Amino acid sequence: MKLKYLSILFYSAVATFLLVLVVVVFGCKKYDSRLSDLDNRIVELENDLRNTKEVLDSHGVEDLNL
Repeated sequence: MKLKYLSILFYSAVATFLLVLVVVVFGCKKYDSRLSDLDNRIVELENDLRNTKEVLDSHGVEDLNL
């Protein structure tokens, strides 16, 4: 009887571990995807800033602390 409870406890622990592992793996993939999106957005903003500086320079505007 004691062995039965120990085996149930063991299998419950294994199932819990696997569930946590799956949640962590999928969470990391989602987090990595968000980081990639943020990196792409940063590149877009840098390009926009560069384009804005070029337009301002071509019109003779200076000292905007860009």
